[in-house]
Amino acid sequence: MSPRNHEYLMRIQEENASTAFALARNPTEKIMIERLTRLFGLWNLMNPSGDWFMQRDRLLAELPSLHDKEIKPQKRGENAEDWFRRFLKIFGFWASGPYRTPPAGRPKEQTDDFFKSSRHRFLTEIKARRRPIDRRDMALFVERIRPRRHTTHGFFVAHRFTKGAIQMCAESQLPIILVEFDELERILKSGGDIEKWLEEKIDALAMHRCPLYRPGIDPPLP
Repeated sequence: MSPRNHEYLMRIQEENASTAFALARNPTEKIMIERLTRLFGLWNLMNPSGDWFMQRDRLLAELPSLHDKEIKPQKRGENAEDWFRRFLKIFGFWASGPYRTPPAGRPKEQTDDFFKSSRHRFLTEIKARRRPIDRRDMALFVERIRPRRHTTHGFFVAHRFTKGAIQMCAESQLPIILVEFDELERILKSGGDIEKWLEEKIDALAMHRCPLYRPGIDPPLP
């Protein structure tokens, strides 16, 4: 084994496969770390979620089905929620499942999932609609987040958002960040640092009222 491959192997063993992949300094390192992880089966020893790369590949392979018009909308939505929970899981996050606050026996507030980062908590909405999310969709989510604006961020995932929906989100002055599935695909392919990505999106919202800033895709904000 070459000295460089030995260095990669030690990095995987000291951290774990997904962390080593995320911290790789260039695409060549990512390729070698993935090959060594698969070759030595280190995902089973170092990563409790199992073969991180196999799960990542499965998530990437399933992404096109979230656009599939042959799948009924309700089923497509359920698939998208399940996909997102598994996305969080392989990066070490836990999603609670549907979150409801039922006064007098009837749901008043309902969102798809609840999850925490190291510094923030999020109530999420996952939409796999083929049309962009518009102002009407955003208005419903804004009202769900408003009562919890001091303790919780909104996290809305969809394929696309209209300009009107983005504007409404920004003007609401609520802590809501918007996420496109393309961003999640990019993170999977690069093994990106989720915590850093979340912080950059939250900073863009707080400092620039930009709810759909896409780190690594959009130009850096001033």
